[in-house]
Amino acid sequence: MNKHQQSGMTTLLITSMLLIVALLFSLASYKNLFYQIKRTQNEVLARQAHWAAEGGLECGFTEYKIKKNNFTDFDECNTAELELTLTPVASTEFQLESKATNFLQSKKIFKNIKLGGSGKSGAMRSSADLYFHSSVIFMTPDPGNLEADGWQCVALRYRNRFYGITMRNQGVYPGGELPFNDFDPLRKNCAPNHLNTFDNDDDGIVNGDFVKDSSVSPFEEIFGVEKINHNEVRDSGEFELLTTNGSNRGNCGDLIVDILKHPSKKERIWIEGDCEIKSAAFEDLINESEKTQGILLVFHDGLLSFMDPSLPPPRPEKAKGLKGMIVHFNYDYSIGDTSWVGLDANIILGHSSSIFPSDYLSISSYYQKGSFRFSGGQVFDSVGHSALFYSAIDFSYNKDVIDSALSVFNQPRWQQGSWHDF
Repeated sequence: MNKHQQSGMTTLLITSMLLIVALLFSLASYKNLFYQIKRTQNEVLARQAHWAAEGGLECGFTEYKIKKNNFTDFDECNTAELELTLTPVASTEFQLESKATNFLQSKKIFKNIKLGGSGKSGAMRSSADLYFHSSVIFMTPDPGNLEADGWQCVALRYRNRFYGITMRNQGVYPGGELPFNDFDPLRKNCAPNHLNTFDNDDDGIVNGDFVKDSSVSPFEEIFGVEKINHNEVRDSGEFELLTTNGSNRGNCGDLIVDILKHPSKKERIWIEGDCEIKSAAFEDLINESEKTQGILLVFHDGLLSFMDPSLPPPRPEKAKGLKGMIVHFNYDYSIGDTSWVGLDANIILGHSSSIFPSDYLSISSYYQKGSFRFSGGQVFDSVGHSALFYSAIDFSYNKDVIDSALSVFNQPRWQQGSWHDF
């Protein structure tokens, strides 16, 4: 074999070995490349499932908002690839789960829907100090949730202090009026520690139906808006605005009645400034409120008094009461020594010697005298002030009336922080 033949064979051998090595490297990298391609495809499918699930959240939120009052299921949004589930978290909060399935890829995401305010219970709620000189009967408390020992009823939720001579919670079974139309007590009354006749010996520490809650903030709870932004609620276009002054604050009740009687009336009225509502005007308010599903009266930054000079005996048990929700909200209001001068309430409040203790009297921005009956909700948000009652009160919590009065503010919205929105 000559020299040229050996050289050619060597070249062929080396070339063959290089090709074999290259082939081995190609085979090794092909497996990794195939894995990367498959992984990329899975990632694409996973992201498609994720965005399909997020789209499901938006679809479900829209369908729930449209059918909120008659919602049963997601008839429009649920498909073979998309499953939506709504689970109650609290009385005004729900968790919406969206599950999307795409070519064996599945993705679940969650987000909470919130209605209106915080959902805190209480037939009457107050950040103001409360002093009841006469009897108070909660004909219907807020039933709360049903537990093994009964309904977790709450008659009053207060921030700092309250005093009452006679406080009574009638319970929900057999009870009197229903807290809402479809309420079924299931033959159970308020739980033993949520059914109480107030006893002054308790020194303000009473059972679960009279709850001290240092975080109670009624305005924010009702409207879902921080108190500093309260003008957003006032200027929402849902209220008829009434501003009072020194000359008309004494007949404020008549002005409210005139608004309600107007053919193009609004059933939600925001009153800026002092307001005194006398007996005849209160009767007219009752009559006008009965023509509605529930009125909403917000009294802002001023004194408020309900006056019934005759102080008659309590009305019959089935007598009609003011049907609606009353909110007394003082955010940036200071009480002066002569603030009540010129109003009928000053006959009682303008004397240092009074049936009310001085530490309550000196900070009073609300006064109620006479025999009154309310059906709906009554809240006080006046931190540092007091509300004084020299009257017999029959108070009936009514969720249907409250929901109607607040319906335009009780719109579903996403709960901040319940998903990636923080």
